[in-house]
Amino acid sequence: MRNLLLNEGYWISVDETIQLFEPLIKVLRMVDCDDKAEMGFLYEVIDRAKEQIKKSLGARCNKLWWKIIDKRWEKTLHRDIHAAGKIFI
Repeated sequence: MRNLLLNEGYWISVDETIQLFEPLIKVLRMVDCDDKAEMGFLYEVIDRAKEQIKKSLGARCNKLWWKIIDKRWEKTLHRDIHAAGKIFI
């Protein structure tokens, strides 16, 4: 355990994980709050979260993570009716 905690590579991975998940957690909190946001607003928020991840991780932004984020987005909220809400914001 001591070797792990003193390993610089471990802490770099922890930092990357935080940079990846922090914007996504913020989106989840918005979706889960009592004051439900309009779908158009959520589209903008997820786009901003992805931009923040790209900015934070730069070249380290793994394509696998991007595929996972996009797959979940497409599977759950990316529908024509939801996209129509974006027009009105």
